[in-house]
Amino acid sequence: MFIFAGCSRFKQDFIMNIKRIFNLFILCWFIADAGSAQEIKAVNWLDFETAISKQEKDPKPLFIDVYTNWCGWCKKMDRSTYMHPLIANYINQNYYPVKFNAETRDTIKYKGKVYTNQSVGRRPTHSLAIELLQGKLTYPSTIIFDKNDRAHLLPGYLGAEVLQPILIYITEEGNVFNSLDEFKLNYKHTFEPDSLSEATFTGEVDWMSLEKALKLIKEKPKKILLNIYADWSNTSKMMQNGYRQPLIAEYINENYYPVKVSAISRDTINFYDDQFVNEGKEPSYHPFIVALLEQKMQFPATVIFNEKAQRTPPVQHYMSTRPLEMVLKYYGDNAYTKVEWKAYQESFKSAF
Repeated sequence: MFIFAGCSRFKQDFIMNIKRIFNLFILCWFIADAGSAQEIKAVNWLDFETAISKQEKDPKPLFIDVYTNWCGWCKKMDRSTYMHPLIANYINQNYYPVKFNAETRDTIKYKGKVYTNQSVGRRPTHSLAIELLQGKLTYPSTIIFDKNDRAHLLPGYLGAEVLQPILIYITEEGNVFNSLDEFKLNYKHTFEPDSLSEATFTGEVDWMSLEKALKLIKEKPKKILLNIYADWSNTSKMMQNGYRQPLIAEYINENYYPVKVSAISRDTINFYDDQFVNEGKEPSYHPFIVALLEQKMQFPATVIFNEKAQRTPPVQHYMSTRPLEMVLKYYGDNAYTKVEWKAYQESFKSAF
């Protein structure tokens, strides 16, 4: 278990190491707002060979649009979805997009294999298309390989409003704790709120500064819940709704000292005897966050400290209401001292 405590060894060894890393650490992010997106007018399509070459040098998920020349819905998707500035911008920034004609006669080398079109039938299909689509030759079809090389097959026409949450779901690893349907629902509640979502998320967490939480923990021992967010992270925004679910908010206020901090906060953070200062190089992560997450900058991040200021393993994924409840109670009810996480997941009964 990793322990943050006020000690000279931490200050001399750990902070010096973090400062060395921090000087080399430059934050590069993309904020998908309409203003910046207007500069992008279309997806910058690549062929397979180029995309794979780029992926080997700078890993990103692969986005494949499988189409045919005779497919009307394929053309509609080109004119609408892929010309939508927000969609085009997001795909160009976060994926290697490949435009693949399912009936091409080209020979394609992909993942160590050679694929060809055997020219069988009136509309012969390329062998790679058959493999990627698992024999279900529906056009258009979208295939997204995430950062773990898992394939997500999406058959049929996808409008911009449908594709957008799917892109975020895969890019920001929303699939770790949530089904796609659940994720899309929470995406809608966050970015397209209606009367139902406004009535559902009415709880209020009593957020406080870390300095205050550390003071209170001495007077009345409780765990500290640290919610680390990033303004450019869509799932960071989505997760705030989970915290506003009344039962979740009530449980947090009773069992934790809740702290919310931006990943690029300019505030000086004091953790016992150690002081962390953001030097203000724009843009930059706060060195306390860099140290806490051990350089794995992925948000949102949930970090829990027990009553002795010992840090539990960070959860660096979006969690909707049920998985958030499970994590909070795993630590809040001290189940983590008795039961392994996997066993707890299998036996957990949600209040929702």
